[in-house]
Parts: sequence; C-alpha cells; structure tokens
Amino acid sequence: MRAGFEDWEFFLSLLETQPDAHIGIVPEPLLEYRTAPASSNIQSMSKRLDLMRFLIEKHLSSYQAHLTDALLSLESISMTRLDGWEAEMRHALQAGQRRRKGQVAHAG
Repeated sequence: MRAGFEDWEFFLSLLETQPDAHIGIVPEPLLEYRTAPASSNIQSMSKRLDLMRFLIEKHLSSYQAHLTDALLSLESISMTRLDGWEAEMRHALQAGQRRRKGQVAHAG
C-alpha cells in the first residue's frame, strides 16, 4: 500500500501470520509522531473509506472474526462521546440560565 494506512496493514498482516504476536496500547507516549500537510497520513483522509474497504476486503476473515467486539467498542466510544456532549449542553444551558437570572436581577 502506498496511499496510506500502511501501519494498519502491517499490524493486520502481523497478527494474521504470527500466532504469538500481540499488539497493545502503552499508557504513555514512547515516541513523537509528526505529520506535515503533505504527508500520506493527511492526504489519505480524503480516501479513508476506500482504503478501509480495501483493508477489510483483504483481511476479511480477521474482520469477520472480530466484528462483534469491534462494533461494540465503537458503540462504547459513541456513548462516551454522547455523554460528554450532553454534559457540555447541560452546562451551557445552566450557564445561560444563570446569566439571564443575573440580568433580570440587575434590571429590577
């Protein structure tokens, strides 16, 4: 792959060909990763869906084997983001109500 997502492709291939391979998330950054506006990572965003379709089709059995867990993880992320958004909206509404009460008190 030369259009982006090469790291994703590498890790999928590694997991499929090396039964003892393990990929995890470390709690702290181990390196600094910079991107430039012309980098393949940035440019690939316009082709993201096409690249993801290619990877899914190429590694279909892996995606099928883990589809339920992947979808539930996405749903969990969506729920967390929605909870955060709702909390921000409640805070903004409460702040607006306090400002209006303060304006009414000054006007009276």
